[in-house]
Amino acid sequence: MSFSSGYHPTTSAATCQGVTCYVYNELMLLILPFSGTLVGTTDTLSFVGYISVGLEPTAYALYCSPLCLDAVQHLIKLSAYVETGRVHTPLLAAEGTEVPVYILVNAAPTAILDLPVLCTRQGHDRKIHVVYDSRVDLANYRTTIYWAHYPSGCNMPVFQFSGHLSDVFSSASASGNDASNFGSWMISNAPLWRALFRSL
Repeated sequence: MSFSSGYHPTTSAATCQGVTCYVYNELMLLILPFSGTLVGTTDTLSFVGYISVGLEPTAYALYCSPLCLDAVQHLIKLSAYVETGRVHTPLLAAEGTEVPVYILVNAAPTAILDLPVLCTRQGHDRKIHVVYDSRVDLANYRTTIYWAHYPSGCNMPVFQFSGHLSDVFSSASASGNDASNFGSWMISNAPLWRALFRSL
């Protein structure tokens, strides 16, 4: 993928087929869509909340390394809460079933969730926010929610790489211009990248 290809992390859900969640990429300093699984044994990823993207309201789980929380907070803005009926442990809010929903700061407009309003509450930003009820039949609403597989965070896989760094880029470009795959590869290999850059 060329970094000048116009890829934008707020790509609508229609063009992000296969996306399972969003993850903060430490190398690119962006929140990017991720496709695949986050199961692994090394780098811990914390669950931040849900991030709403696109003009058809779509919410995905958002994860980041606990060490990157400050950077992530500058890229997101609390917009609402969603009652999930399932306990989550968001990094910036108390554990519970009402989970924060964020939008990207300085991004393209994002549609408001069209779920029933349950109540209002004070958010961790000390402002009053709507709490939407997602315990309804979502087929009757435009909003799509991709539920967090790891509502309390998870560990990230580390892929071993032996060969030249040029092999990394040729294999990434061979897969075409699929930004989500490249983003997933970059995120999945964050420990490898850190080790490479430390050795330079």
